[in-house]
Amino acid sequence: MDFSEPTARRDRTSVVPMINIVFLLLIFFLLSATVQTLAPFDVAPPASRAEAPVETPETLFIAADGTMAFDQARGEAVFAEIAATGLSRVLVSADRDLPAQRLAQIMGQLGAAGVTSARLVVERP
Repeated sequence: MDFSEPTARRDRTSVVPMINIVFLLLIFFLLSATVQTLAPFDVAPPASRAEAPVETPETLFIAADGTMAFDQARGEAVFAEIAATGLSRVLVSADRDLPAQRLAQIMGQLGAAGVTSARLVVERP
């Protein structure tokens, strides 16, 4: 016979439900997050007082020296990439130091590539 004091039972509370909830929240936030396209080079947009935000993820980036980037395409290949994707709306993020004549030329080339609506990204002053 054993007359020793009985040992206290360990609390067997499980943390598995809490881990499950944490993982479910993590999956929810990952799936509901919006992925933003990062600019391949620094672009300083021109200032504007417009109120309406623009909501299209297809962005053409144009540096001050006229260098262009769209998705993985660079230079003049961006127009072929835009035409191949069949986009009709494009967001243009051009540097404020880009000459207006070059921007107008690029807009004409976008029209030739099938773009019917191009919006210029600006920042509020």
